[in-house]
This record gives sequence, C-alpha cells and structure tokens, in this order.
Amino acid sequence: MLNIIIPVLNEETILDERQTYYRMLGRNANLVFVDGGSIDMTVTRARRFGEVLHTRPGRAYQKNFGARAADGDFLLFLNVDSFISEEMIHQTADAFRHGAQAGCYTMRIRHPGAMFRLYEWAVNSRAVRHGIIDADLGMFIRRDVFEALDGFDRLIIMDDIVFSKRLRRQYPITVLNSRIEVSARKWDERGFMATFGQYSLAYLQLWTGIPFFRDRYPNHGPYQRLDHLRPGTETRQGQDPAFDGS
Repeated sequence: MLNIIIPVLNEETILDERQTYYRMLGRNANLVFVDGGSIDMTVTRARRFGEVLHTRPGRAYQKNFGARAADGDFLLFLNVDSFISEEMIHQTADAFRHGAQAGCYTMRIRHPGAMFRLYEWAVNSRAVRHGIIDADLGMFIRRDVFEALDGFDRLIIMDDIVFSKRLRRQYPITVLNSRIEVSARKWDERGFMATFGQYSLAYLQLWTGIPFFRDRYPNHGPYQRLDHLRPGTETRQGQDPAFDGS
C-alpha cells in the first residue's frame, strides 16, 4: 500500500476545512502525519484521519522521520495544502507497478491570476525537462530509492530541490499529467511578488550560501546532512529520541 507522508505544524484550520479530503486519503493509503511540535489542535485533528508521529520541527527532518517510520515500499510526500484525487492514488500505484522509481504530478494553483499560470508553467516544465521536483508537485518514490539516496538533506530551505537534483542523476523521473491542486494561501497571505521574492532569495541562498533565511529552531540542533535513516535513531512509535518537546 502507498504511504502518504504529510509534515504538519499548526495546521488545525486546514485539517478542519478539508476533512472529507483527508478521510479519502486515509481510506486509500497509509496516511501518516508528522507533527513538528504544534501548539494548536493539529495533532487531535490529524488523528481522525491517520497515524500521527512526533519529531522536531523542520520539513526535511519531518519527512525523513515519516519515511523511516512508515510501513511499505512506496512513499508519497505531500504538503498539507496540496490536494490529489482518489484516482491519482490509483494512478500512482499503477506507475510503480509499471516500473516507476520516482516522480511527481502536474501542478495547478487555485487562483485565477495570469501570473499563477506562468508560475505553474515554469515549475511543471522544470519537472518534465530537468527532473526537478518542487514540494508542491508531490513526490512519489520507492523506499529503496529514497534510502539509497539517504533521504532529504536537513536544510532550512530547498530540501526538495536539492534532493531531486541528486535523484535525477541516478533514476528516471516520471511526471504524471494528473493535476495536483495547490492552495494559494501562502500567496494570498504575502502577495504574489513578496512570495516570489522569497523563493528567489531561497535560490540565492542555495547557490551562494548567503544566509537570507536562518534556522527558526536552533535549540533542536543545526541543519546539516546526517545519518537520519540509520536503524535505531528513530522509533516506530514516532518519538524521536533527540526530541524532548521543549
């Protein structure tokens, strides 16, 4: 069965608003939420739909933790505000049966603005032509492939981009035409240009090392590559031994 892994942090609102959607995911896959220390009702809400694991905050760390704890050979990483259909779950399973090693969907942002169509085109084209998988596209991948690449780098930003660059060097990338619907909430909250500007700074930080973005959770240890998939460093019950909840 497909394992769907969703990192969450203070997401009670969207979990309440999209209950039917998350129930559908839970019926068709092994649904795993990885909470990074929410202080609202996220954990209580998420338990209605699937398993909830607990670890330190940080999207890359949470996704690695979920992958390590989940059962099965096939993984799908989704953002909490990216939405797929039941049919897409079956299409993903079919893709694996036909030999897919890793891949993603085709993005559609829920906003009528022309700038969003241009942004979609750029992100989707990058996936098709260059094998770069933005987190908004969803990422499905065989467990053995994920573990062979040591999982996501523990980066403050751009962990999805860095990982997919390593991935594409060794494995073919399958891009499904099925549309993953992406919420425009981050664009609505900050505005298109401000959000696009943040993405641009994120790329500059990745390329130059200039720290435009800093670790918001320094008390949990530095962001760096580590042996996060080594047996014994994480428990099946979902509690990271290094995470004390502080």
